[in-house]
Amino acid sequence: MSKAQKGNVFTRTEGGRWYCQWYVNGKQFVKALSDATGKPIAGASKAAEREARKAADLLVRPYTARDKAELRQEAVNALAGARAAAEAAEIAARPRLPLAEVWTRFPYESNTRGSVERKLAARTVTGTRQQWEVFTGWAADKGIRNAEDVTRDHAEVFRRELPNTGRSADLTNRICVVCRMMFRRAGIEPNPFGAFRRLAYKPTGRRELTEPELRAVCGSATGELRRLLALGLYTGLRLGDACQLDWSEVSPDLTRIIREPGKTSYKGTEVVIPTHPVLATILGETPAEERTGPVLPDLCLKYRADAPGVSKMVGEHFEANGIRLHAPGTGRARDPETGRLVSTGRRAVTEVSFHSMRHSFVSLAARHGVPLHVVQALAGHASPEIQRRYLHASPADLRQAVAALPAVIGEPETPVCAELRAEVAKLLPQASEGQLRAALAALTA
Repeated sequence: MSKAQKGNVFTRTEGGRWYCQWYVNGKQFVKALSDATGKPIAGASKAAEREARKAADLLVRPYTARDKAELRQEAVNALAGARAAAEAAEIAARPRLPLAEVWTRFPYESNTRGSVERKLAARTVTGTRQQWEVFTGWAADKGIRNAEDVTRDHAEVFRRELPNTGRSADLTNRICVVCRMMFRRAGIEPNPFGAFRRLAYKPTGRRELTEPELRAVCGSATGELRRLLALGLYTGLRLGDACQLDWSEVSPDLTRIIREPGKTSYKGTEVVIPTHPVLATILGETPAEERTGPVLPDLCLKYRADAPGVSKMVGEHFEANGIRLHAPGTGRARDPETGRLVSTGRRAVTEVSFHSMRHSFVSLAARHGVPLHVVQALAGHASPEIQRRYLHASPADLRQAVAALPAVIGEPETPVCAELRAEVAKLLPQASEGQLRAALAALTA
């Protein structure tokens, strides 16, 4: 059996459709050419001609196979090509998903941890949507309209450009995590943010307030702000939990508070906090017959409408008491000449906020001998690792720890001396300033 010659391609009119002509055993064949998706190949461009020759080669190749094995392989290749073309055609026929509609159609309002799905707080949903809109705004500037058009290269460029807009590495990572989640919810495969590389950063947590600072901010506070700060200091509740605490969560005798923290509400666990005498006195200022609804009615409404506004109000109160909110050289600083707060020109790194009251609660409890597992239960920390972020060792704590080491060099310590040392260490935190000065004078003498 004679073989067919290589197909020739031609057009009948300038810029018209391309055809292939070939012969098998002297018989002529002519066929119109189409690309992999079935679209007719036409045009006078070089690209159209190359596409025509490629299609003609595929068309004629089975007739020019050298042996049966090659013929079978050509059949397999043709079948695979047809399947790929069908899949490509199916994908091309799918309706496109505009980026502007992704959130509306797939809102990120719940999260799943393990086998538990939890509804996200309204504030979290708002923040998450704002982070997603950072990307959609960037994509619109780049002319990217549909979710299917976003590639991993786009995601990488977006990740690299974010820090140049003044956003921290931590915020950059969180925005990219939200983008990955949104593309996953929309069912876009491959997910362009599926393998993004996180930027390295050093976490900057809140610091605890010193006792003089606590006395200043709590002593100068009035109204519901005074009660809010007392709740933060003596219960360790987060701002949202403190603002939205209900009288039904406070025992009638004001001896304990039982609340399910909002951050870990998906676990369904409650924290039981015995009420400090000072807090009980402040709560007792509300007559028993009026103890219904929110403990802080005005702040509760304000927090639900404008949570950042409540946080800002607390920060302004701290600043009014001479406490710097931001790390040195960042955010706002007080001008030594005018005394006014002015911008340093660098992104603010917050060191002090209402959350500092929670840090103070944890550190003060641990410093005064409360076992760490008890502190963890009171604060509602999920693990000891999280709790360690809240423990702050002051210079006095470190000195006391070093002083407690036994004197193994020099004169051996007698049992009586060891008992005295332990007794002094126990009494030291309760000693007044005068007693401490007298003891210091006696020791240095």
